[in-house]
Amino acid sequence: MFCDSRKRAILKCQTDPELHDMLSTNPRTSRVHIVPLQLINSERMTEYLDKLNGSFDRVVAFRPTGWTYSPPKGADLFPPISNVLARTRTAKPFTASSLNPSRGSTARVALYGVPYSEHSSFLELTAFAMSVDWVRIIATVNVGSAASRAKMEKWFEKWAAERKARMRDPKLKGIVQPRAPDYW
Repeated sequence: MFCDSRKRAILKCQTDPELHDMLSTNPRTSRVHIVPLQLINSERMTEYLDKLNGSFDRVVAFRPTGWTYSPPKGADLFPPISNVLARTRTAKPFTASSLNPSRGSTARVALYGVPYSEHSSFLELTAFAMSVDWVRIIATVNVGSAASRAKMEKWFEKWAAERKARMRDPKLKGIVQPRAPDYW
């Protein structure tokens, strides 16, 4: 695997001899390249491929993103909390068959978005909001417009109402049970 010296230094910090053995300093003989996220778009990947002067004739790039999900047409965008918890528990996993080329892909440069997030999923946020005693939630994402802030506020209100109802139910005791001890 080829990567620039900055990324190589980061990867070398890992105590993983197998990983270290896979790292290469030769981009022309490495079939896997680890590149900065901002490079993974059609135009920049084409430029990257051109710089390799014919060593490769095409590239397949995977862009980690939290924006791979789109609700089905006609889906209820504000379903009851119980539906959110039930639907997400039975959601099908992301597999290779879930991959679709991203906009801007060509025969020479194929781009794929793969689900990734450095923060909690919607299910995890909902379960957390159902399971702790909070007074106020302050959104840090989707706050760019009054409309998106209103949507976020509507969810906070739904979470508060559902939490109150769950606290009154002796069977639920307010807590959302996890799928596994280490995973909601």
